Parts: sequence; structure tokens; C-alpha cells
Amino acid sequence: MALGHWPARASSSRGGIDFFRWYRDKYDHIPGWLTIIRLERAERVVREPELFVLATAAQLAAASTVAFLSRKSERWTRVFLALYLSGLTFFLVWHIAASYAAHSCALIMVTCIGGLSLIPRWMREVLAKGDASAVGATSSP
Repeated sequence: MALGHWPARASSSRGGIDFFRWYRDKYDHIPGWLTIIRLERAERVVREPELFVLATAAQLAAASTVAFLSRKSERWTRVFLALYLSGLTFFLVWHIAASYAAHSCALIMVTCIGGLSLIPRWMREVLAKGDASAVGATSSP
């Protein structure tokens, strides 16, 4: 099947595209300061789901490239991880805020709340000084 010729999907499809469908449907209920994606772009992603797949692949490729380039420097690895987790935190909070402002629960909101509960622990581990092999290890009382 050629790229751009995806079969028609039922409105109950699962995955990242569902958020864009929700965003498009609730756009009028989200305050202007929370609309970081234009309505036209959300509609395009719903019509052409391969754009979401390509954007996800590009994000993974960029993160992998940065990780590979910083692999010999623990300091830079920690800096890049902290930046990545900060960006992730922003988008998790944004998803929750947009859902709250629209008085509607996007399916991804539950995932965002779960992710936010893990961010503080991950940040502590990333910013921890000392032995890198101890990161993630638990200590007994």
C-alpha cells in the first residue's frame, strides 16, 4: 500500500491520531493561550495519519542521534535528558490543561497523568550526582 493511500478508518480507531480528532472537535472550547496547534494542522493529521507516524519517527531519530552523540559525556547526556524530560513535562501538562479547559477528557489525559507521576523520579535520577551505576538502584532501609 503506497504512502498516502491508507484505508478509511472507523471513528473509534486508537492511537495518537485520536488526540488530533478530539482536538479538532473541541477546538472551539479551548482558550487561545492553550491552542498551540492550528485547527488546520489538526484536521490534516486526522486526514493523513502518516504525518503523525513520520513526526514520531523523526522525534525518535533525533533523540537517538543526540543520545549517540553524547554517549561519551555523562554531563551532556544528563543535560540532554533533562531537556527532553522538561519538554515532555510541558506537553503532558499542556494535554491535561487543554482537556480541563475544554471540559472534556481526551483519552490521552490518563496517560499524561500517569507520566507526570514518573517525571520527578526520572529528573532526580538524571540530576543525581555520583556513581552512574547507582541510578535506578533502590537502597534498603
